[in-house]
Amino acid sequence: MADSSSGDTEGDGPAAFRKRLFRFIWAHADALSIYMGGISTDNFYQWERGLRPIPPLRARQIDEFSNGVYSRHRLRPDIFGPPPGRGG
Repeated sequence: MADSSSGDTEGDGPAAFRKRLFRFIWAHADALSIYMGGISTDNFYQWERGLRPIPPLRARQIDEFSNGVYSRHRLRPDIFGPPPGRGG
């Protein structure tokens, strides 16, 4: 599902990564919502605005849906730790 040209790269800052993440989420909102079991897209808005953090289950689903482009480790390092191979 993911567009590899829009993904996570070594030089990404958090703001650029987040901007691309939500561009990806909104581009695939309907399919992603269904993939996540029919959650409301209101959740995406709340995550984007920082009203609620992305829950660990949803971070894992975004990682899977994007074929790893938007890594659960990057979305929730407090839960999943640093990306493999980057230490920490």
